Amino acid sequence: MRYIEPIKSWLLILLVALSLFFTFRIWTYTPDYGVIEEKEVEEIIIDEQTKLSNVIRPYKLVFRGENAWRGTVSTTNIDNVLHSMKDWRLSDVSLVTDTFTPDLLNELVRTEDHLTMIFAEEVPMTLFEEFFDIDLQRMPNVSFDRFVVEWNADTKVARAYFINVAEQQMYEAAISMTAPSNNERVLHEVIMNATEYTEIERDNTTSLYVIKNNVETVHYTYHTGEVSIDKFVRSLFSDYSSINKQVNSAASEQYEGASEKMDVNPLRREFKYVNPRGQDEKLTDTELIRETYRFINASGSFTGDFRYVYGDGYEAKYQLFVQGFPVYSEDSTTMISLAMRNGKPYKYDRPYYTLDISDMKVEALISGTRAINILRDQNTELLQQMDDLVVGYMLRHTENSRIFVLEPSWFALHGGQYVRIDPMVTGGALSGLE
Repeated sequence: MRYIEPIKSWLLILLVALSLFFTFRIWTYTPDYGVIEEKEVEEIIIDEQTKLSNVIRPYKLVFRGENAWRGTVSTTNIDNVLHSMKDWRLSDVSLVTDTFTPDLLNELVRTEDHLTMIFAEEVPMTLFEEFFDIDLQRMPNVSFDRFVVEWNADTKVARAYFINVAEQQMYEAAISMTAPSNNERVLHEVIMNATEYTEIERDNTTSLYVIKNNVETVHYTYHTGEVSIDKFVRSLFSDYSSINKQVNSAASEQYEGASEKMDVNPLRREFKYVNPRGQDEKLTDTELIRETYRFINASGSFTGDFRYVYGDGYEAKYQLFVQGFPVYSEDSTTMISLAMRNGKPYKYDRPYYTLDISDMKVEALISGTRAINILRDQNTELLQQMDDLVVGYMLRHTENSRIFVLEPSWFALHGGQYVRIDPMVTGGALSGLE
């Protein structure tokens, strides 16, 4: 019995030690969950990305030589001129006038050795850094739709003029270049390859510059492909797994998420997406172009030669061009329209077809002067008010839904609207610009 008390004491010590040991193990225990891999967000790549300078490039160049006009809408010619400007340095930007008259602009453009670039929409001066070297801190926060270069072939000195037709503003800047002889050679080559143009003067407004003689154009037949609509759905909807798809007919499909919705027309190969969340916020011209361009370009969604043609602070529009000519249609949209809220798409309307040439044939088109005369007979009011007269393409469907045709024609443009000049039609109403 004399050993009972010592045994109890040792048992108590052992129990206390075990208690302390298990308590420590519980406190320090870490379960083995294995390696938890983060699920990567799928990156959607639709096509190759493009440079911002490609979507804000001018659509027409006009040059006034010695008693002659030359012009071009060729993408190659325009890009060659823009590329030659990369070493230009613009400085000493100053306001010439903010009340210029159309006559003043006409005189500037028709002055000998003046090159004029015409843009479809006003472009912020700050974005001209895409074309040449400028000091952004010294650039005024204004936009322009005409850019005129005054070139002195004898002194190799040049000056630039930024013109906003609607606001009647004109700024000028000095141009310095590292290789003036090379720049002159490029400009000379472009001018020599350009088409003979003529000036159409109008009372109390800006002149028009059109092709003088008959135009040799190309009638295209395209076998259309398309970007998988699923790629756009995945890139736009925040929760792909919760999307509800509904097929209503051959021309109508709908995708719906928690707050997002997309209406798809498989026959026209276009969709309209909307996400109403967020607050409206008006952006500056620069912010609007940069934000919409970055969003579209991030996934390579400029699936053709789309160029900036409209902006109102909330929405930007990019028009499809083919071989330097704008494309319009009543059968399918030919424009990307995008509105942003808080850095995310709010409304996004666009085509998702792609064009692959299957056939082409040369087609003669009447001269610009002839088109002007027809318009003068059909609609003198439109002739006076229009922004420009351009050669473009009318995109049409055929009986085969996979075949589109592009028919060349003259178009009068006015305030985001267009009208086709048809010699066989008397009169004519404006159509919604597609």
